Parts: sequence; structure tokens; C-alpha cells
Amino acid sequence: MKRIFLILVCVSFSIVLIDQFSKMYIASAFYLGESITLIPELFNITHVRNPGAAFGIFAESHPTLRSILLLGTPPIAVLLMCIFVFKNKKLTTLEIYAYSLIVGGALGNLVDRFRLGFVVDFLDFHLSRRFTWPAFNFADSFIFIGAFILIGSSFKKSEESFSAG
Repeated sequence: MKRIFLILVCVSFSIVLIDQFSKMYIASAFYLGESITLIPELFNITHVRNPGAAFGIFAESHPTLRSILLLGTPPIAVLLMCIFVFKNKKLTTLEIYAYSLIVGGALGNLVDRFRLGFVVDFLDFHLSRRFTWPAFNFADSFIFIGAFILIGSSFKKSEESFSAG
């Protein structure tokens, strides 16, 4: 139990630090909307403010509704994930790390929402000018990686149980 707690706290805390320092750097070094190309036709660093959820969902919603959803949902989700991690005795170490990535990412974006009222995004991928992906940040990346690991793990577990049965 102590090992699980240490992994969850240390990984999540590290992710919040990485995320917050990167956002603070972007907000101080780039003016809003400024963009520099790092890989032509593929990757820019672009300072963007996202008042909504992932990909700007709820960005145009009433501010009160947006605040309730975006400030209320993450703490509940983090709490439920932590309870699940501590109660589930069958999680692998990789799955514990995956949940820690998600928790850290969710907390990183939550800090922005409480501190600023929006999330700072800056990782800007695109193919040429025709195919663009909404800008995102390290917290979003860690959430995605954690979810990807959990999905892969669930496929592996279902294959194992299928072949065993």
C-alpha cells in the first residue's frame, strides 16, 4: 500500500511541476497568440488560452456552467481514480503509473483553472496548413499517455482471459 501511495503521489506531483513550469515559461516568454516554428509543416510552440475542456469543448458555454463543470469534475474524477487504485489489488505497476499520469495531468490543468480561469496550451501540431490539431499542453499529453497505457493493458488482460478460458 505504501508503494502504491508513493508512486501515485511522486509521479502525480512531478507531472504537476513539469506542467506548471512549462506553462509559466510559455506565458512569460511568449505573448498570447505568438507562435514559433520548431519543425516546419509539423510543430510549433504557440501560446494559447483555453477556457474550455479538451479541444475547446464548453469554451463558448455560460461561464457559470463552465466553472461548475471544469472546476468540479476533475477533483471528483481524481478522487474516484485514487480510490480505485487503492482498492484494486490486481493492478500492475504499469497501470498504477498510468493512473498516476492521468491524476497528475488532471491536477495540472485544474491548477490553471483555479489560478488563471483557463488552461495554457502551447504544443501545436499540424500537417501543412490543411490538417491542424488543437493546441494542448504537457498535462493533456500525460492524460493521453496514461489512458493509452490503460487501454492497452485492458486489451492485454482480455486476451489473457480469453486464451485462458
